[in-house]
Amino acid sequence: MKFTVFADLHYKKRMYAQTVSNLNTIFDRAHAHGAEAVLCLGDFCNDFRGSPEIVSAFLNNRYGFPVYNVYGNHELETMGNTMELVTPLLTNREVNWGHGIEDGSIGYYWFDTDDFRFVALDTNYSFNPEMNDWEHNREGSWGAPGSAGLPGCNMYPHSLNPRQIEWLREVLSDAAELGKRCILLSHAPLISLMDARVYESRAVEKIIDAVNQRRPGTVIMCINGHRHTDAFMVRNGVVYFDVNTVLSGAWKVKKDFHYEDGQGFEFTDYDADGREISKEHMDYNSLRQGSNTWFFDSPLSANITVEGNKLTIEGSRCGWVFGVEPDLDSFSADTASRVTPGISSHTYIFEE
Repeated sequence: MKFTVFADLHYKKRMYAQTVSNLNTIFDRAHAHGAEAVLCLGDFCNDFRGSPEIVSAFLNNRYGFPVYNVYGNHELETMGNTMELVTPLLTNREVNWGHGIEDGSIGYYWFDTDDFRFVALDTNYSFNPEMNDWEHNREGSWGAPGSAGLPGCNMYPHSLNPRQIEWLREVLSDAAELGKRCILLSHAPLISLMDARVYESRAVEKIIDAVNQRRPGTVIMCINGHRHTDAFMVRNGVVYFDVNTVLSGAWKVKKDFHYEDGQGFEFTDYDADGREISKEHMDYNSLRQGSNTWFFDSPLSANITVEGNKLTIEGSRCGWVFGVEPDLDSFSADTASRVTPGISSHTYIFEE
């Protein structure tokens, strides 16, 4: 099985520096790799409704790849982006939506490819104490409503919710019965050893351990985005791979105009059919998040191969655009330790 992964493209005109060309570069790498599918780990686009050009470039990509995306915490960021609009745009293939619900209200799903089962999770639920129920991130939001833990605000952001947890248990149990090898896809990390992890990380780990005890090698890998970092670890024979952002290498709340006037890029605008509309030069500091973000000078992605009991991850390297690097002393120690311009390569041999 060969596939390509990327995460956190964060496409939105005049907000970030990402372009359609960045996405096409990832598809070119996937084609050279002989990938059977291209997977995004969420935060693909900050405005699906207002960005038909990037949505079309993904779903109707130049190589006809099957593509699959998961909900990130920015998929519904801009008003007008509802789950009913965005959910059908996560993939260009038929999949098995959670609980068989196909009306867009459920954004998690699974699909089989030969001997493999991919399980795409939605880590964007939180508990609403006023409703006494779990709810998904809302239209026009970049996260759970309010600040977790405060009166009247949602608690436990980055959650799967109990219903999705039980669905995951059933999907993995079925995969074990059928002899499938499972790869879990999510935006927020699933493992308790990472920060920004899902609220139910311990429960997810127990489910994975239980199904792998029942049939060893059922779950072989969990892949996530969200943290804009590069990490690889193995727990109980399962690989956990944290995929770095495509281009937005470092971000902080306080504005810092770190680029010089004139330092920018050529932005090509397209219509929904992929026809070029216009070209213009955009300064990095003129972008709405340009003064908050340090950008890479080329897009990142990773090519993955699973052959027998051997896993190979072919990462990619880049630099900082115009050589402007973030002052890591101005970031928290945790963030500074994770900022790096690249995705590392790895080889792992699963136990027989």
